[in-house]
Amino acid sequence: MTNKAKVASAIVAVILLFVTAVVGGYAYWLRQNKPSLQAKQAEGLAFGKTTDDNGCWQEAVKRQKDAKDFATTLQNNSFMLACLAAAKNPPNFCDEVPLPGEMITSIAWSTERCSKLDLSKSDCQGLLRTLQTYCSEYYKK
Repeated sequence: MTNKAKVASAIVAVILLFVTAVVGGYAYWLRQNKPSLQAKQAEGLAFGKTTDDNGCWQEAVKRQKDAKDFATTLQNNSFMLACLAAAKNPPNFCDEVPLPGEMITSIAWSTERCSKLDLSKSDCQGLLRTLQTYCSEYYKK
């Protein structure tokens, strides 16, 4: 085996090991946090039955301001998605929301929206990505 082949094999082995560790770590984390994610989804469904999409969005932003870590942020995203699915859907709620694949439009839209919120950039963008997913899936733009 040539030196180039040995180096290439080593690089491939390291990449495979890294991918396996990331996927395994995520699966482990998800198993450990599944009950709390399901609880937040149930909370979101209950809250959504009492409000409309705007109310779900405002509540998710409020909750995100109190989020302390990544797990709480993911729980809040689960809450918001379930809330939006159960809430009354005003006809124009998703009109300004770009599809997730529209990169340039999404960047401009999220920059403009995040400038108006008192959230960190990553927290704001995470909520907006969840909103984009909801609008693309449920409103079928």
